Amino acid sequence: MLLTTRTFPPLPLIDAVSKFFAGAALLLYAVIATAERPPKFDDSSLSGSYALVGAGGQHVAASVGIATFNGEGSANRTLILNEPDPSGAGRITLRVAGEGQYSVGVNGMGTATYVTRFPDGREFTFDFDFVITQARRAGGSGVMLATRLHMVQRETGVAAPLVQFQLNRLHD
Repeated sequence: MLLTTRTFPPLPLIDAVSKFFAGAALLLYAVIATAERPPKFDDSSLSGSYALVGAGGQHVAASVGIATFNGEGSANRTLILNEPDPSGAGRITLRVAGEGQYSVGVNGMGTATYVTRFPDGREFTFDFDFVITQARRAGGSGVMLATRLHMVQRETGVAAPLVQFQLNRLHD
């Protein structure tokens, strides 16, 4: 019986095919690893100063101010509130300030509570629900930094039944 030998493709061809598949696998891994991850929010998503514009009722009262968040759940705000004069003689403006706490959920919705002081010494506690409506990625952590949010006060306001605020992050 005569033994015959079979010829295999030259090794460079096999080497080239294996390098091709290894490269394709590496490329696929890179695409998957850098794919857009869903946004993730936490208390650090609110950090820095935000311009605040508020309206109450059907624009019976309005306010402008600055809110500052520390990225760890504490906040303060200063407002100029424009509301009807309780005596019925036109309008008045009041400077009010407050401190509070906030919490941001992973979906960008959260709550805040402020103790607000009025010039005449009155203090009110106001609770808010909010949603982050615009954000950008903050560094390599994957956590989003809020650039805009909308807040709605739970309680009836001092001058209007429904109070809402739009906050826009000021540049660093």
